[in-house]
Amino acid sequence: MHDIAALLGPARTASLAALSAEVSPRTLTRWLGAGRLVRLHPGWVTLPECVDDWSVRRMRRPATRAGH
Repeated sequence: MHDIAALLGPARTASLAALSAEVSPRTLTRWLGAGRLVRLHPGWVTLPECVDDWSVRRMRRPATRAGH
């Protein structure tokens, strides 16, 4: 059994790519389907209880294109 919060680290968010190095894609799919992880931004996830936390959201704000 994995400790999801520990995998996310102190930022309480992580990229799916980084998590894929720690757990299988099937596990990530299961966690997302069960609501144990939620998508924060494309390619980034967090815990459901952290999704509205501004400090988590600003950690992984998607980059915007210059001039847009």
